[in-house]
Amino acid sequence: QEVATRVFNFAKGLSRLLLCESSDASPQHPFIGICAKNRLDWFVADYACVFSGAVSVPLHTAMDDVSTLSILNCANVCCVISSQEYTNKFLSFAANQSCPSLKHVIQMDSLQDAPTTSLSPGDLLVDMPWVEKIGCEIPSSVITNSPLKGTDIHTVIFTSGSTGMPKGVPFVGDQLAAELSIVTEYDPLVTISKDSLAHVSDREAVLSTLVCGGRVGISSGPAHVFDDIRELSPSIVSSIPRFYNILYTEFKSLYESGKRELIQDVPDFT
Repeated sequence: QEVATRVFNFAKGLSRLLLCESSDASPQHPFIGICAKNRLDWFVADYACVFSGAVSVPLHTAMDDVSTLSILNCANVCCVISSQEYTNKFLSFAANQSCPSLKHVIQMDSLQDAPTTSLSPGDLLVDMPWVEKIGCEIPSSVITNSPLKGTDIHTVIFTSGSTGMPKGVPFVGDQLAAELSIVTEYDPLVTISKDSLAHVSDREAVLSTLVCGGRVGISSGPAHVFDDIRELSPSIVSSIPRFYNILYTEFKSLYESGKRELIQDVPDFT
């Protein structure tokens, strides 16, 4: 319930913020960038985009400025929601007009000098708690854009740019709904969010778990992922191939270094 309240409040506040920049030339469903490592605020922003009628564009946190700008301009992103460590990068893009469409940056972490009045077109930088506060004061029926439908684009996933400029793949709501139609029967159902949310796999795993009534734990970072797995005891661990390659490499290294006692309890199926 707490997360749902945050999502709806942020959706209403985000809708009001986008209304400040609306014009006849504005798209019906604006594109919103999200840039942060795995944290609850990332999911709040993502789900709020759906209810505010915006299309989410996940941004790789490790991507260079050239590739990031390529994505922002390709998608005509008008607002970026980011954690504090990436805020200055997007502010500089807006200041030097590298991305003309970028009008707002919402920092997930609280600002020391938060606005003291209602949102206005001049608010280039605001924080997430303030947008949620504004949304809390808006009736639930007041949302600028209608929520996204099944045939609408819900998100655009871009490649990391490792083989050239990033390329975007749009996902419509019906595609995502088909992925969520598979019922997972585990009791308890627990999953861990640990991979980059710029990929669709981790987002689908989290949303599928929530739809099935499960619980989600968010990893504290790559250096602690195995400690987090031991702590959370997830019933499902889904990941990108790179994770399993790292796991295999670590296992092989331990095995070849003579620490065979770590796998003594593995049954012999030969």
